[in-house]
Formats: sequence, C-alpha cells, structure tokens
Amino acid sequence: MGNYTHWCAAAYDKVVELGYEPLVVNLYGSQNYEMETENSDFDFKAIVLPSIDDVICNHPPISTSIVFNSGLKDNSGLIDIKDIRLMWDNYKKQNPNFIETLFTPYFCANPKYVTDWFDIRDLAEDIAHADPAKAVKAMYGMALEKQHALCQPYPSKLELINKYGYDSKQLRHIIRLYALALNYIEGEPYKDCLIPNDFTKTLCINIKTYNTQLTVEKAQEMAENYMLCFKALVDKFLQEEHPVNDRPYYAMDVFKARIMKKYFKEQL
Repeated sequence: MGNYTHWCAAAYDKVVELGYEPLVVNLYGSQNYEMETENSDFDFKAIVLPSIDDVICNHPPISTSIVFNSGLKDNSGLIDIKDIRLMWDNYKKQNPNFIETLFTPYFCANPKYVTDWFDIRDLAEDIAHADPAKAVKAMYGMALEKQHALCQPYPSKLELINKYGYDSKQLRHIIRLYALALNYIEGEPYKDCLIPNDFTKTLCINIKTYNTQLTVEKAQEMAENYMLCFKALVDKFLQEEHPVNDRPYYAMDVFKARIMKKYFKEQL
C-alpha cells in the first residue's frame, strides 16, 4: 500500500475552497481494505461543521457529493460532504461505509480540532461494536443493494454492462461485506475485519479487474450463493441476544458538542 495522506490533504483543501469548515476529511474505499489497484479512484468522506447561523435558522444539515480530481491522479473520485450531525447519525446506524472512516490511516484533520478527532478515533472499536445486531444487519443490507445493482445499466456503469453484462465492483463488494460480517461475528477487532485474508483479497481484486472472466450467469450465481451464505450467517447471529451499549454514543455526543462550541465561539 502507498501513503495516501497527500490525496487527503488535497481533498481537504477543496472542501475549504468550497466554503466549508471541515472537522476532518477521511479516505474511504478500496485503499482501506488493501484492495486498491493502479486504476482505483480516491474517494473521501468529509465531516463539516454547521455555522451558528445554520443552527439558529434551522438550515438543513449539509449532505452533498462532488466529483473531485486533485490533479495528482488522472481518474476522478468523489468527496461525500456531511454535516457532523448527519455523520454522527450514520455512525450510530452502524453504516459500514461510514464506520470505516474511524479506522482509516489516511485522513486530514482540521488543526483546530485534531485532538478532538483523535479522541473520537480512540472510541472507534467501541462505536463499531456498540450495537452488534444493527452492525451485521447494515452489512447484509448493503450487500443486498450491491446484488441488486450487479447488472443494472446505471449511466455511470453502462459501458461495463454493455461490455461484460455485469458490474464487477458490485460482486467484489458482496464478497468483501460477507468477509467483513464473518470476521465481525467471530469477534475480531473491526480494524482487522476491514482487511480480509489474502485469498479473499486476491479473489476480490481479480473479480473487480475482470481478470477472473465470468459470464453474466456465473456472476449472478456467485452473488446469489454468497448472499445465501450471508443470510444464513446473519439469521443465526440474530437468534442470540446482542445488547446495545449506548456509552460510546454518549461520549460521541459530548465530543460533538465540544467541537461545535469551539467553532461557535469563533463566530461570536
């Protein structure tokens, strides 16, 4: 793996240029799973702070995405920009796309809040295991979305669908999410769950790059088989009781309030 911190810094600068006050910009995606290829995009999730006027006037929290090309790499990625209040909600929903940002080694934090962000990252494992049932259901739900998207001719995927009949990235995600859930259920630290074993990594990379040639029917069958195993895994897990631990969520809200108060003081 390379060091992708400079891409995070470029994305951070873009968020500032757009007029937002960032808490942090985190890399998410294949680089966090050690599955990147030379053609992998660089995608980011930016947590931004609402102004005091936004709160007083009850403006909707920011939630938007922009196409981003730092100039450091030819292919473009996305910056998903989220108000801290929405981002906290997504953490509490145990959305794996968001939870992974608590663990990525690649981020650029606002110097004014860097200590606060490290305090939040110190809670990462507790947050990721606060509601195990919800976490596993979120992983499975996301895999279902990927299965649905496997052969859908979305405009951004039309070239791949016309050429291969399916979007290999969706199949790769199904396999990755199954491995994530399996390791999570077995009690592995979430940081380790994000990176599958070498066999799964190689399989996913070969599928994503179409090095493993599959017919449409074979890709659909493979997705179906993984989803059947996934459902059996989740159903068995949910037969047991998994208490919710609210303490990490309370601590998150304390940190959120502390960060927002700092920002509000600057504006008074």
